[in-house]
Amino acid sequence: MFFIKAILMSILPFYSIEFPVNLLPKEFTYVEFKQGHEMGKRTITADEETYTALQKVVSVERQGWRYDLVTYAPNRMFNSPKMKINCLDNALIVNYEDNDGWIQISKKGVPCPTADLQPRK
Repeated sequence: MFFIKAILMSILPFYSIEFPVNLLPKEFTYVEFKQGHEMGKRTITADEETYTALQKVVSVERQGWRYDLVTYAPNRMFNSPKMKINCLDNALIVNYEDNDGWIQISKKGVPCPTADLQPRK
């Protein structure tokens, strides 16, 4: 199904979808990469400022996402078993699992929150 949607997206440049905010998990593992190497990671929970900022971004930027077939190098990642968000300099790349399997969507011009690798005390 994702492949058919991706083909439609390439034929119809105006075709866009809505971010599935209801699938946003309550916890992520935040991982930072530099030149393909993991620099560090930690757990981000729903009661943290970084999680709240990420939730706000995807809620405000809910419209205008596109199916995406491109492979991206990891940068700043928010990972969970059913959703992975890759924060690039000027875009968010989101992989998530739904009833049709794994889907990748992206949106350019979206800010991404960062997290300290050490939790605040």
